[in-house]
Amino acid sequence: MSSEQGTDDTGGVVGTPRVVPIDQWDVAAQMSYWAFHQQRRIDYMRYAYLQLGSDADAEEAVDLAFDRMMDRWLDMLQMENLEGYAWTILKRRIIDMHPAPATATPATT
Repeated sequence: MSSEQGTDDTGGVVGTPRVVPIDQWDVAAQMSYWAFHQQRRIDYMRYAYLQLGSDADAEEAVDLAFDRMMDRWLDMLQMENLEGYAWTILKRRIIDMHPAPATATPATT
């Protein structure tokens, strides 16, 4: 698999694997992805809604997160903390959609 330089979902620079389309995965990997999707989507939607305040924005954030997970799923299956990494992806999508407001710096006299 070839790699390109990019940023990971925590903001660090990493070699990103070339994306393998889901229809080229083995059946077990496909089934594990769709099972994970089905089991987590409702919780992810609730969390995203609480953060973004809109059904449409929550759905967009969750869809983008699952798209990213699909791109990385084969690598995620090898991770020690797949669940934590998945939440990181979702949180990153939410931040991308709704960045925290800049804080004012105190004036110096």
